[in-house]
Amino acid sequence: GKERRGIEKMRENAADESDELYGDLAAASAEATVADLREKLAASEAERERLVSALQTERGEKEALRKANDVLAHNISVLFNTAKAEIERKTRDVERLEKER
Repeated sequence: GKERRGIEKMRENAADESDELYGDLAAASAEATVADLREKLAASEAERERLVSALQTERGEKEALRKANDVLAHNISVLFNTAKAEIERKTRDVERLEKER
């Protein structure tokens, strides 16, 4: 009866004291976890910004290389056609000189 209620009351008081004691620890732990997660988020965002910047740099370099490649391809085509025309001209000159002999 009374004794049993007394024991139950003591258990409730002990549980309340435990909650107060450990409740502070749980709150501190949650705050530490939130702080840690914010730190990780900031680090991730900084890494993302670094990667976006690096990607933009790489894209710029890729475009510059593509343009340089286009110029080189055009130049080698012009050089080839010039050499081909020069060989044809020299061949005609040689044929003309052989006929004049």
